[in-house]
Amino acid sequence: MPPRTTNISPAGWIPLHLHASCQPPLPRAARVSLSPGSPGGGPDTLLRASLTPCDHAAVACPQDGCSPRPQPRRPDPSPSRGRRHSRAAQARSFSTIKARHPSHSIPSHTTAVRDPSTPSGHPAMTVSPASPLLPPGGEPFRVFVGYDPREHEAYEVCRRSLLRHATIPLDVRPIRQQDLRDAGLYWRARGPTESTEFSFTRFLTPCLAGYRGWALFVDCDFLYLADIAELLAAAVPPGAAAAAVPPGAAAAADADRLAVVCVKHEYEPAEATKMDGAIQTVYPRKNWSSMVLYNCAHPKNVAALTPDAVSTQTGAFLHRFSWLDDDEIGEVPFVWNFLVGHNKVDPAEPATRPRAIHYTCGGPWFERYRDCEFADLWLKEAEDLRAEKKLKLLEDAKEEDKEAKEEDKNKEGN
Repeated sequence: MPPRTTNISPAGWIPLHLHASCQPPLPRAARVSLSPGSPGGGPDTLLRASLTPCDHAAVACPQDGCSPRPQPRRPDPSPSRGRRHSRAAQARSFSTIKARHPSHSIPSHTTAVRDPSTPSGHPAMTVSPASPLLPPGGEPFRVFVGYDPREHEAYEVCRRSLLRHATIPLDVRPIRQQDLRDAGLYWRARGPTESTEFSFTRFLTPCLAGYRGWALFVDCDFLYLADIAELLAAAVPPGAAAAAVPPGAAAAADADRLAVVCVKHEYEPAEATKMDGAIQTVYPRKNWSSMVLYNCAHPKNVAALTPDAVSTQTGAFLHRFSWLDDDEIGEVPFVWNFLVGHNKVDPAEPATRPRAIHYTCGGPWFERYRDCEFADLWLKEAEDLRAEKKLKLLEDAKEEDKEAKEEDKNKEGN
């Protein structure tokens, strides 16, 4: 089957098939297109990686001179309760947006920064100027989480822990393999050594970010215990600047030079299987790719991490970062990818305390690992998440009941 590809918009972070009147120039390495005869081809086809399970709020096209084509409105499933359904759906909507027509790139600054289920008692979000990895203008920092249907709750817990500790705006989304296949961005046949659906789709992070700015990829089996702003600051420390150069300028130059930043583990798992019986593989630089800060605009990432390459390149090439020179791979302390069962905490050394726990062999959502190290922390986060969802459902039901009574009262008055 011939590969299906689509245009990648550098302006927004969701790849779209753009309308001819508002299509910006694309990097040569990222410029690919649907052939007219291919399935789903044609100028009016919207190929969007629907990376969220929710509805979005429409936005205007950012390109001058483009007239958005109106889209048909979805019928209300219950006309008599349309307003109630609309408000309830809006309340349940997570922090994402939706294009009004195929020409739209999705500007992440239009995205809400916190899941409605996030507790309100956490610190207010402020954008720290310490890291050159942060986007300009207070835009949310983009985080892509590998998603596997077998680990749905793990994804939700990971997402909650990211948002709960964040003091900067975050836009957290799952990378769903089926959505990428439907959008023509991924067509690789699944191999026997792929333990999750995101074994390779993780490398589409720069593409999904529109080859713009910095973005984080993280496996769904992470639990964050600290603020991601600290991770960004650690990735390019301002103190690394040369004495003759202003610290901010030197840090920015270092950020431009680096293509990726990760924890450089030396890890050889002892078990032959992991998770729910998946094959455990051993290879150089194992687990480096499980948590990666990508410089999405870096020329080598733009050239190497295209949909075609991610769908055809070998696992060794991708997971070992073989498209990069060693000095283009930055490093952060192991506590930001703390491997359960491998890394150890030294009680006398605070610097060894995990900032992000990685249940790499399997977490307590698998029966086999119900009592693994740090299981109590994950289970507590999951319990709190379920309690918040239950409370949210009760609040939604009360709101719908209140609106129903108001509508009935208005009808009686008429």
